[in-house]
Amino acid sequence: MKGLKKARKDWLSRPRTVCGIMSGTSFDGTDVAFVRFVPRKKKPPRLELISFYSEKYPDEIKNKLFAATTGKIEIGEISSLNFALADIYAAATLKAAEAAGTKLSDLDA
Repeated sequence: MKGLKKARKDWLSRPRTVCGIMSGTSFDGTDVAFVRFVPRKKKPPRLELISFYSEKYPDEIKNKLFAATTGKIEIGEISSLNFALADIYAAATLKAAEAAGTKLSDLDA
């Protein structure tokens, strides 16, 4: 545990820029946020929202996500949905980076 605390402290010893990607339970789309963690002495890091981007899902994906939560989907469709979501998340992240004027290579995580 001590090593984990040190690694966390070292990682947060300078400002870090991270990308977070999520989809809510409403199945409306993908949200991407670029956030900067800024270290502060004896306080938790300050969070700064750099940019936020949201993109709606195509109806086909939205319907498959709903079907997956209700158990009305075949295993093969779930597998293809995983790949489709990865493509959607990647495309949304690239669009978010472009909108923010941020290079993905500048991200820490």
